[in-house]
Amino acid sequence: MTKQNNRGNHFRRTPFESKELVFAEKWEKINDPVTGENKGYGILQDLFVTDNPGDNLPQWASHVITDKERMITATAIQWLGSNVGFEWLKEALSDCGYSLNKDYDTKEK
Repeated sequence: MTKQNNRGNHFRRTPFESKELVFAEKWEKINDPVTGENKGYGILQDLFVTDNPGDNLPQWASHVITDKERMITATAIQWLGSNVGFEWLKEALSDCGYSLNKDYDTKEK
């Protein structure tokens, strides 16, 4: 698994869409095998961890994530940072009783 496998289908857009870049980079980082998180398989694979982990991935996961599934998931995560995706996210959070307020002291990347 490489970082590239955790990039969305439209990663090339990220230099022009700052929120997309932030979402994409954070997703890559949390799935980086170097961190050792979840035996080095990252948070996406962790969603399929069983209660009784063994020593290797097929023994402790109900499903082993493929590179294609990583790309599809990364595309959806990156989309949340797009204008349309972010508006959808704000509406969904609002429906749950939350609101987002931009911190204007933070520089936008």
